Amino acid sequence: MAVFEVFDGDPPELRQAKLETIKIFEEGLLLYYRKSIHKAAQMFADCLRQNPADPVARIYLDRCQERLSD
Repeated sequence: MAVFEVFDGDPPELRQAKLETIKIFEEGLLLYYRKSIHKAAQMFADCLRQNPADPVARIYLDRCQERLSD
């Protein structure tokens, strides 16, 4: 599965912050789709510590937390 986010329209500060956390976010996605939900949640939380305004990282962290609470 491939996930694409177009963020060219984001404000420059948000776009730069996303570029700085892209490796962490991609690792989180890989772990999420491999069903390593706990580790994925840690990666998304790390993204949000560095870039609290990243809505996609927030969505995936919320999904992880939902799956962990089931």
